[in-house]
Amino acid sequence: MAGDEHVVNENNTETNNESRKIRATVLDNFRKLTHNKEKIRLKSSIALLKHIFDNKDTENGKTELKYALSRLIRGLGASKNISKIGFYTVLVALFNSISDIGLSEIFEHVKTELHSSSSNSKSENADIFAGHILLYGAVIRTVLFEKATVDEKKYIIEQLLIAGKKRNYLYLSSVTFINELCEKTDENEFKLIVWPLLKPEVLKPWQEHNMDSIYLLYILQKKYPNVVNNKILQQTMRSDGICSKSNFRDLVIILLNIPRIIAINHPLYDLISKKIIQDNATTDFIREIDENLTKFNYNRHLIATKIITYCLQNTTNPDILPDLLNKNYIQHTLQYFKSVQSSKNTETLQEEIYNLFTAIIEYVKRDSVKSHTKIELLKKLLFYPGIFIFEKITRSKIVQNIITTLDSDGVEKLGELYRNVILGNNESFNGNDQKQACFNNDKVYASQLLVKLLSHPNQNEKTSWKMEQLKFLMELGLFRNGNGRNISVELAASLKDTFYRGLDLKLPNLKDLRELLSALVTHLNLLNQQQLLRNPLPDEANEIWTKSLGFIQKLESKHKKVYSVFHTLLLHMSLQLFNDVKLATDSLRELFSCYERVRTEKKHLEETITDDLLWIEVVTDLFLNLLSHKSSLLRNLINYVFPHLCKYLNMTAMHQILDILDPKNEGNPLIQSDESESENEPADSENEGSEESDEDDEDEEMEDDNINDKLKMAVQMALGGYKSDEESIDLDEMSESEGKKLDEALATAFKQFKPNIGKKSKKQKKEDEALTHFRVRVLDLIDLYLESEPSMYICLEIMVVLLRSLEFAIKDEHQRPLLNRIRSSLKKLSAVKKFSSIEDIEETTLSDLFDSLLEKGTKNYFVMQEMNDKISECCLFVIKCAEYLNSLEVPKKLKKHLKKSITATISESLDMYFTKRECYVPYGLFKNIMASAWVGTFKLIPLILQYIFDDSVRIFRKCQAIELAKIFFANHRLLNTYATTEDLNESLRKFSENVIALFGNPKNKGVKEKYVRDLMTQLSILKKSPINNEKLQWVDIGEKLKEFRASVAVTKTTRAAYNNLCRVLDIDNTVPLKEDLIKLGENVDIEMSDQEDKENNEKVNKKEKRPKNKKHEATKLKKETQALRMQSLSEGLSIDFTEADLKNEKLDEDSDSNGTKRTKSEEDDVDEIGIGPKKRRKLTNKLEKKQMKKKKKKNGMSNEIENE
Repeated sequence: MAGDEHVVNENNTETNNESRKIRATVLDNFRKLTHNKEKIRLKSSIALLKHIFDNKDTENGKTELKYALSRLIRGLGASKNISKIGFYTVLVALFNSISDIGLSEIFEHVKTELHSSSSNSKSENADIFAGHILLYGAVIRTVLFEKATVDEKKYIIEQLLIAGKKRNYLYLSSVTFINELCEKTDENEFKLIVWPLLKPEVLKPWQEHNMDSIYLLYILQKKYPNVVNNKILQQTMRSDGICSKSNFRDLVIILLNIPRIIAINHPLYDLISKKIIQDNATTDFIREIDENLTKFNYNRHLIATKIITYCLQNTTNPDILPDLLNKNYIQHTLQYFKSVQSSKNTETLQEEIYNLFTAIIEYVKRDSVKSHTKIELLKKLLFYPGIFIFEKITRSKIVQNIITTLDSDGVEKLGELYRNVILGNNESFNGNDQKQACFNNDKVYASQLLVKLLSHPNQNEKTSWKMEQLKFLMELGLFRNGNGRNISVELAASLKDTFYRGLDLKLPNLKDLRELLSALVTHLNLLNQQQLLRNPLPDEANEIWTKSLGFIQKLESKHKKVYSVFHTLLLHMSLQLFNDVKLATDSLRELFSCYERVRTEKKHLEETITDDLLWIEVVTDLFLNLLSHKSSLLRNLINYVFPHLCKYLNMTAMHQILDILDPKNEGNPLIQSDESESENEPADSENEGSEESDEDDEDEEMEDDNINDKLKMAVQMALGGYKSDEESIDLDEMSESEGKKLDEALATAFKQFKPNIGKKSKKQKKEDEALTHFRVRVLDLIDLYLESEPSMYICLEIMVVLLRSLEFAIKDEHQRPLLNRIRSSLKKLSAVKKFSSIEDIEETTLSDLFDSLLEKGTKNYFVMQEMNDKISECCLFVIKCAEYLNSLEVPKKLKKHLKKSITATISESLDMYFTKRECYVPYGLFKNIMASAWVGTFKLIPLILQYIFDDSVRIFRKCQAIELAKIFFANHRLLNTYATTEDLNESLRKFSENVIALFGNPKNKGVKEKYVRDLMTQLSILKKSPINNEKLQWVDIGEKLKEFRASVAVTKTTRAAYNNLCRVLDIDNTVPLKEDLIKLGENVDIEMSDQEDKENNEKVNKKEKRPKNKKHEATKLKKETQALRMQSLSEGLSIDFTEADLKNEKLDEDSDSNGTKRTKSEEDDVDEIGIGPKKRRKLTNKLEKKQMKKKKKKNGMSNEIENE
């Protein structure tokens, strides 16, 4: 094909020196013009243009220019669009930069390089015609067209039109270049040259027009209104203008009938939409489009969607918004979504419809759009011609998003529409042309939407309106002939459920909620007196109802928080009497009892000394009872009132909550056993149960210890002979095969003793699942308590139970919802900063708790690995509590004991972590402690500095100790707060001596490079820290550091740490390296700097050079293979053809692409690195064996060669 022939035949042996020069300078850039990456194409284009421009005046340059022009024009007919883009870009730049190019020369190249033929395929000819359009378009875009004569200009326009007519999809490209031509042509020149050629193309009847011709006519009329005037259009098209109302029918037919799906991006749609909006004819135009959508057609519906979107984006009149969506379009849209299955891969039409929905949503957010317009739009979507479940069918949220933008009046109007649907006042709803009443499903859905409106942001202050809607639902759901309508039993039951869900409102304060509930109860009592209830209350429940009304009446005038809470609970539970009689009856009785106790208590609700339960404990038990039911209404109610009671919670009430969460409590609290059985059970059973639970706990601990012991033994077996803690394995001395065997052995050992974490067992029982969700709901109470100012002692109790529950949830995959909530609650607990009281906190409370937390680090490794972060947070919380106590006026004895005990515990754990292998105390705990502002870290840092140089500590633990030291010395907030650091002087002095000793002995085999690098970084941080570090011998450290650097070879990262430390110490970092450099550890990639390479050019072995030309290596290998083959075939001949061939090949090899020769040493280097002696021997042996086999099969050929 012509477009693919832009690669020159490089194998032509008859090319002269001039053409070879062209190939060497120009050809490589031509190849890269077709690259997929734009950067490479642009770079090659610039290089090619620069070369041509710099050499245009030379004789070779003119030849190269001619060749380049021919090559670029030929490339315009390529089959790939990327190739066309590359050649077209260079061609336009070439026309603008070089003035010596003439149009006659270009036309000649077109005839020779872009000529169509009947022997070509249709696609090849189409590419050639596209090349014509691109070429003449390039001429139009450059200065060549301005220099052209009148005949040349006419010829260019004619060729553009001819090429565009060859294929329907090419005509738009021709029109686009003609449009650019018109932009730079004045009216006189247009009338003289262009218009006579374009007149037959645009002045023709509507039946002969297509989108491209209409697009061209629209452009010409807009650019040259005096030439292409209404009089001319009236004579040919019988209209005053393209977008006149009389032409809407013909214009819409042309716009909707597209030949290909890609035509949706035609620029005519946007132009016509803007013109229609400008003429204020949008409604008529959209109506005409809708009339052409009588039957569903994919392409037509797609174009209609596109036009509506354009009109919406361009209009400034919001009143026309409802008129954009008409009957046929909405119904066809619903029909389309019903037939299309939901999938991630959306079709083009589906994507365009969603784009329209998005445009509508963005438009209605404007302040200029009134609520009346939004309501009318919603009517079209929810009612005929739409459907009430429009969002469900279209799988969108357009209705919800429009409702969100409504103001208060709009919400009330929409609520009135929903009420009419519930009452059945909307005829012709969801129907066709025939009237049809709405169904019960639609009425239930309307009630649900009405309840959603109660939570609308613009209705927060409209308590009276919300009250009216709830009364409306209550009358229909609970009473006969509610609102004068006698609805069916099924519908009444659904509306009743909707009413109770509507009570779950988020009002600004408790006062508004009391007023709302009080009004509902009063209204309900009035209707109840008329005996219109669908399901009358039993006598017992009726007595409770009457008694509750009496309590409610007494509490109306009381405004204390406790009374407000009781009032709210009584109102809610009174309403629940008509929904769940048993639950409401039991709850109201407990509330009556609690209220009597509160009322009789004196002195600001102080608790009286009695054996009975306190009122807060009874209320807590009631809350837990309500939370045990799967009801979001009850859950939200408790979450609403519980914060007002948090300050009255005592330890007993909190234990009631924690007992639900504590996994040590056997049995399911949701499953209640028979009272008779529980009463008849002997008292000894409780003791037996407690003894059994204690035994189970002991068994679990023993089991964890056994697992750890067995795991330790299995790991020692996997490690082979290294069975003591003092021994260690040097991984650097281990071979690759030994390392793989060790990995497999260790993996087997860990898998064998890994507990069932993350594995799914059998399906969880319904009772256990209900308990899990109950515990999640109970955690709401914990979170609410922590958000108020809690008691410190209660917080510590909560922490212990939550950690226990966390361990339980980790072991069971079914507890995943509970696990996430516990983690969240622990995070909230660790963030508590203020406490309401510190009662019951004794001297040993915090220290004992801290000890118990760290003891968890010695248990099962796999469980603790999951709990490490939370254990660290809890330990920091205990430290925070100790600091809080120190800030208060508490006894000095308590302060001293706290500081001493916690510091001693952490020091002991720190020592265990660094000296013992089986310690699983989380390392993150020590990092967080060192990063905190706790003064106790000054007692820990001497130990850490000691572990850095302790020979009994393993090397990776030493690196961790260095990291802890870095965190401490970078903690400027702590160091600036506590400026006195006299206790560290002795530790820093010993530390500096150890550093000097380490750097003074670079031959120490136990030193690893990472250890040295981290130590250098720590020294840099220590030098810059605000701590008084005068005791450090910085001068001696600097000298030993330079001596150490002169003796060792290090990597790039270590060298950077060394340079940084030298800069901090203000010393020179350049040192002369010794001959025998010491490598710190094995298998270390040494990267020498340029300066060090120059200094040690004769001392350090150079790295082998990599072959620069892989292609040369492959060619050389291929030629050696041919030489071996020839040698095997020419055995016995007097003339050695192999040597002759190799000599010729050697001449070819010795010259590179530029004609320069290589030296023998360069050939040897390439040979040694590229192939290598072992690889060469293997390859030679393999080839010799193959050739010997071929030789036996071809004895005849060998004999003939010998005779010759």
